[in-house]
Amino acid sequence: MDGKKSKFTSGSFYGDTQYFAVNRDKFTKEEAIQMCRNETGYDPYEPFKAEVWFGCGVDEDGQARAGCWWLDVSGTGKRPRRCPVWAMEVGYEEVSL
Repeated sequence: MDGKKSKFTSGSFYGDTQYFAVNRDKFTKEEAIQMCRNETGYDPYEPFKAEVWFGCGVDEDGQARAGCWWLDVSGTGKRPRRCPVWAMEVGYEEVSL
């Protein structure tokens, strides 16, 4: 899918690791890093290419969920209409102002 047409801009994803993702077709890597800093208050680790998709799935607690964004860091999913993103693991050092 063309990320420019996607409604996804950015968002946080929680599980064993906290990730922050930014639409890769709308923002540069540098803009994505700054967005992560602004939204989370922490410096992220190096951004990498991943994908998000909207729909149904099972969350980290094993609960079925519908109508939400899902992050695929492996990039091996088969769901249609995926949006390319810059994904970053959120770091543990607060942003210094």
